[in-house]
Amino acid sequence: MKPRMRCVGDRGMFRQEYVPAPESSESEPSSDSVALISIEKHFTPSQVAERLGLSDTKVRRMFQNEPGVLKVGEPSRRMGRKLKRRYYTLRIPESIALKVIARMRNR
Repeated sequence: MKPRMRCVGDRGMFRQEYVPAPESSESEPSSDSVALISIEKHFTPSQVAERLGLSDTKVRRMFQNEPGVLKVGEPSRRMGRKLKRRYYTLRIPESIALKVIARMRNR
């Protein structure tokens, strides 16, 4: 727990107190959302690229930081003096693909 400043008394005096962080419901998905994600159709970046008429690289960049996209692999890391590049496999849920496409149209 991190100490936070909290107002104490009616004079606006502040003191440091340990206040528990609020629980976030976003950290753990509900069982309903997990079930929906598991039955939903997922696409590869090349399938989405083919439908949109874009390159695979462009689609990967569009979806790499999008919440809800399944990202399987390991980040890049150093092995001695060499850098081992990252390899990620992306799976894009249909609902996320539609949301991003709609956002692109509204620009």
